[in-house]
Amino acid sequence: MKIEAAPWFFINETVNNGTNCLFEYGFLVKKRVFNVELLPVIKTFSCFLVHVIFLSITLIVFLLYGRIPTFGWLQLIYYSFAAITFSLSIVYFTSGINVFFRDMAQIVGILMQFGMWLTPIMWAPEMFPNHPKWLEQVLKINPVYYIVNGYRDSLLTNDLFWQRPLNTIYFWAVTVLLLIANLRIYMKLRPHFSDVL
Repeated sequence: MKIEAAPWFFINETVNNGTNCLFEYGFLVKKRVFNVELLPVIKTFSCFLVHVIFLSITLIVFLLYGRIPTFGWLQLIYYSFAAITFSLSIVYFTSGINVFFRDMAQIVGILMQFGMWLTPIMWAPEMFPNHPKWLEQVLKINPVYYIVNGYRDSLLTNDLFWQRPLNTIYFWAVTVLLLIANLRIYMKLRPHFSDVL
């Protein structure tokens, strides 16, 4: 198993499962006293627990194969936080829209499958030495690219995230904007959740 798959599995599971969280916990949504904004957070952290177990097994395998822990391994905490934040920003949008547009879950599933091939999970940029430079720049627009490369850097190359400040600034700018915009959409739709469910 490639290390790049770990963040992808987490993001994929979080977005796919989180999209349906309002249906899954519809009985809580209908109660006016329950804070519905917590449901995407709860779903994200339940998926994160599985991710921590998967990541722990991966690190144990690395140790068994004689890999010595480095400072770069601590970056996994940072990149895990980045994956949580990005996933949550997407789940707020997809779960809110899914209440009114039931096909959203199927669309999300298709987009996530397509997104896997736009992210360096099954391939590494170094595999294509003669690729056009613009192609790599286009692929870096995908915020998951940053997270997946970060996991690879943490465990394999020991490159540190502050060595790529433009990528870091771009990722956090996109993620924070998505989180703010999608949370606003979610909050605007929230009063209608219990009526539609």
